[in-house]
Amino acid sequence: MLFRLNPYLSIKRRINRVLRIILRKKEVKVHGVTVPLDLVTDRLALKLIDRRTYEGEEAALVNHYVARGSTVIELGASLGIISSVIGQLAPVRLLCVEALPELVAVAQRMLARNCPAVRYKVIQCAIAPTDGTIPFECAQGGSLTGKVVNSLANKRAIELPARRLSTLLAQEGVDDPFYLVCDIEGMEVALFLDDAVAFARCAGLVLESHSTEYQGRKFSPDEIFRLCESLGFELVERRKNVGYLKRIVI
Repeated sequence: MLFRLNPYLSIKRRINRVLRIILRKKEVKVHGVTVPLDLVTDRLALKLIDRRTYEGEEAALVNHYVARGSTVIELGASLGIISSVIGQLAPVRLLCVEALPELVAVAQRMLARNCPAVRYKVIQCAIAPTDGTIPFECAQGGSLTGKVVNSLANKRAIELPARRLSTLLAQEGVDDPFYLVCDIEGMEVALFLDDAVAFARCAGLVLESHSTEYQGRKFSPDEIFRLCESLGFELVERRKNVGYLKRIVI
């Protein structure tokens, strides 16, 4: 069999790619997490996993700042890779929230593969400023991302269950300090503006900020970090649009 290889790929990467083809590799290691490749159907995600860069900034900040043995809430679990990175820190409790039901099943399998001893739960709902249901638009050309939208008029929009973060914390009985890991495609603005009470016991958060528009106002990633700081947090480290913010006001 002949392989057409990109001459700009490193020699090591070329060899690894050929070996995966020859051996029909079924899983790879990313950020110390075993990823069964049959769980990943999105081409972009596969490419980033192949390069070991999938959610690299988020994984690095989680490993560096989230305290071992703590309670952790993750918003936007997706494939469950970052969920498993968190799980490797032996959290006393891990709650993962994912809007898309097909990804909930993937995240559960990823956690079962990597963190069988961890007390975890994957909850299927969108995080929103109100409880109930909400229109959610899946990204075009892929199934790993999406965002809350204003109506179901778009053909890619579906209706999903929605909860406020403060409601979720109350329903799940989270009454101790917790760390938050948040990647919810711009809906973090709604959290900061309309559900600030949910952060009262948040010791620190790893936040991926996204340019977004909320209630007719546009927010840049820089503005979103400043908005979070206004709730009593300090930006400790930022890697591109991912940052770790610690609580400084109790």
